[in-house]
Amino acid sequence: MSVEILDWCELHRAPESSRERHFRLPHADPPDIVIASDCIYNPALIPAFVATLCHYAQAGRTVAIIVVELRASDVVQEFLTAWRADGCWEIWRLEGGEDRGWLGVDFAAWVGWKVMEARA
Repeated sequence: MSVEILDWCELHRAPESSRERHFRLPHADPPDIVIASDCIYNPALIPAFVATLCHYAQAGRTVAIIVVELRASDVVQEFLTAWRADGCWEIWRLEGGEDRGWLGVDFAAWVGWKVMEARA
């Protein structure tokens, strides 16, 4: 297991051709799983978050679990649209029980499986 500090905006600003060189994980293998919790709240960060998720995930290997607090449905919809945009992911919404809130907070969760690499 590895936990890393990462500035999504810095990765997003970097040219795609240099991302592999400058934004490597400390170990050689791509992650098997990426877990992101409560990262979708500011629409300005969505492109950087999706670019980072796509950069580190490997097709046929990486599963992403994304859990968000439901603050604004338009922001969540914008995130889902951006995540699906390159066509590289299969995405499923996880359904909760009758009480979908946790500690009094409404949330939603998705699992994504990267099925192919982005087309150049």
